[in-house]
Amino acid sequence: MTRKALHRYGAPLLYVLVFLLALATRVYHLAARPLWIDEAFSVWMARHSWQQIWMWTVRIDQHPPGYYGLLHLWGNVWGWSEAGVRTLSLLAGLLTLLPVMHMASILAGKRAALWASLLLALSPFHVAYAQEARMYTWVTFAIALALWGAIRMVNSVRDRWGGMALGLGTAMSLWLHNMAVLFPLALVGWGYVWYRKKEERALARPFRRTLLWSGGAWLLWMPFFVRQARGVMHRFWIPYPTWRTLFDTFHTFHWGVAAPRELVFWAGDVMWVGVAFVGGWYLWRKGEQARASLLATVLLLPIGMALVVSLLRPIFLPRLFLWATVPYLLLAAVGLSALSRQRRVSSLLLAGGMMALLVSAWAHYDADYTKEDWPGAVGYVASRARSGDLVLFNATWAQLPFDYYAQRVPLPVEERGIPVDLFARGELEPAMTEADVPHLLNLIRGRARVWLVYSHAWYTDPEGIIPRVLAAQMTQVAERRFVGIRVVLYSRESRVGSR
Repeated sequence: MTRKALHRYGAPLLYVLVFLLALATRVYHLAARPLWIDEAFSVWMARHSWQQIWMWTVRIDQHPPGYYGLLHLWGNVWGWSEAGVRTLSLLAGLLTLLPVMHMASILAGKRAALWASLLLALSPFHVAYAQEARMYTWVTFAIALALWGAIRMVNSVRDRWGGMALGLGTAMSLWLHNMAVLFPLALVGWGYVWYRKKEERALARPFRRTLLWSGGAWLLWMPFFVRQARGVMHRFWIPYPTWRTLFDTFHTFHWGVAAPRELVFWAGDVMWVGVAFVGGWYLWRKGEQARASLLATVLLLPIGMALVVSLLRPIFLPRLFLWATVPYLLLAAVGLSALSRQRRVSSLLLAGGMMALLVSAWAHYDADYTKEDWPGAVGYVASRARSGDLVLFNATWAQLPFDYYAQRVPLPVEERGIPVDLFARGELEPAMTEADVPHLLNLIRGRARVWLVYSHAWYTDPEGIIPRVLAAQMTQVAERRFVGIRVVLYSRESRVGSR
């Protein structure tokens, strides 16, 4: 009876344990780090009304309004604390386990499903963005759902549930992130090549109908997508890719945003790429050529298209392709399932791979890993501020995380942006130029003390115009550097304080 019970309930029990493991890795340290500037922007957007969310998204952002609408609903129920707003992303990270496990089961059975769920539960890359109040995990869930539908439809084109999942997931992804448009383009490219024979074209019709339905649900946003794309092509902060970009991207896929740089982890990259290749080869030999090619296309074609576009205007960042790791994890899980027939190889892969993932996860949890220390900057200003002080922000939207934490302490100061006040130009991060110097001089005229909160200067003030003008007009009397932020106090009074 015990053996029968284990045979019957063993796999579901393992699934539950893996789910709990995924929950634990995402809950641990959830609110340990302060909101960084992008997260504070998400909160600021979500706290507006529906009409204002749409208006501000069109005017200043490079993303659709879908995530901000979800966060608006979530925050009004669960609150606007760090943990409250990040739990929405955590939920999407957990939901992604369901389509990933089922896809792996369809591809190579229960063993592959367990491998896929374990890899996703421990992935430092996925854990990091499940703890961030941004849209990336929701895009990943939506595309995982759509890919689950596509996997089902490959061998059964009239699969009703598959068609609904493909259409709904694709439409959701398009309303969550503009880069998700590369997913249906990859599907169209795959279908064009795979169903190129005349007698096979009828098999592609359900795919086309579903994708057209998804596109129809996106038509309302399309004109604004074009407008945002034109703005990105005009000016964007992402650097041009280099020959190392692709290698660094897969290194991040494997080991997360705080990826270790030791040689053993670069060797681990080769191992995971090899395991994924084995998975694709196993599916191909098994007679699953359509599904193997579908996974490879959804993984590689969007990355390739983004890199090509980035030669003209950089748009490529690893986090924008968190969703592309879903087919990658599936291929790796199938490869591990195939290799597990060789017990020694399986043991070595399990021990080495899991140890490396745990080390990477620890690097992510490391207390020193902080993007921007806004509570520290706010506390420093609050402890020294006087009534009538002026606080200047060079990256004007840096005022958002500053104000988020300033709500907790009294600050008798006036806040202004430079070169313009917050979003006054309809631009997220306007750059400082020499033409803006008269405005800066007018702002500080008659001020006894001025604080400069200096952040993202490499993009908004690359020539250092603001601190140069302030130093010429006033005396720098105090300075403190925090992670990602420099806070400087200028005064017309005699020198006081210390640096």
